[in-house]
Amino acid sequence: NTLLNPLKLSRCIDHSYHDASDTLLHLLMGKYDILSSLRFMKKYFLLDQGDFFVNFLDGVETELHKELPNVLQGRVQNWLTTTMARSMESNPQSSHSTQFASSLRCCFLDRNVRDTLHDMGKGRKSSRSKKSSRAKVLAGFEAIAFEFKNVPFPASLVLSPVQLRSYQLLFRQIFFAKYVERQLVNMWSDHQLLKQMTALRAACSPTFSLRRRMLHFIQNFVYYMKFEVIEPHWRELESKLNASKEYCLNRSKHDDS
Repeated sequence: NTLLNPLKLSRCIDHSYHDASDTLLHLLMGKYDILSSLRFMKKYFLLDQGDFFVNFLDGVETELHKELPNVLQGRVQNWLTTTMARSMESNPQSSHSTQFASSLRCCFLDRNVRDTLHDMGKGRKSSRSKKSSRAKVLAGFEAIAFEFKNVPFPASLVLSPVQLRSYQLLFRQIFFAKYVERQLVNMWSDHQLLKQMTALRAACSPTFSLRRRMLHFIQNFVYYMKFEVIEPHWRELESKLNASKEYCLNRSKHDDS
């Protein structure tokens, strides 16, 4: 009778859908602790954990200065693994985050962030951007990105390939900005030595001024990205996920954020 009655059939389907969605949501938020997995993404893809970035660059900065064809990618990957192990020791993670850490990989892309976003906006690669990419070989720090060998189930239900690409683009943008900031801070240290040379101080004054303005800008830019854009949206995301009552709503809130 139910199959012959469209109204009863529709109610039966709706009931089964909501029941399955509620069960899946409780598994994601409870047993599989999806928030812990998302916090892992924030720590390492959004560089929320400062000591990880510093320790990682301490070991690979020389490699990342090189042009992409000359970068020893295996060395970078080995140091990433070492840095992740140290970070996990000093900041114990859940078992689900440990699975993510063991699957994290370092990769190098042949297009910079600007060209990648341009391609995404147009939906296809223009001949002009192809020509530009061939003309300029990226340095390691421009091309580096993180990816996963595989995303553990059921986190893969929330972290789809599209979402991972968004995290990857955010990582490249933040990493590049923080890398430039680090270089400018190192330059500041060098300038302190030059200032002690009275004969050169006046001649180098315009250089000191330019470095100061550049460092001021990049530090404010990094602060804006991390604390005025990412952090408020992240708090809102966690609040919405905790209040969500259905899996589909849960995923849509993450996708929208």
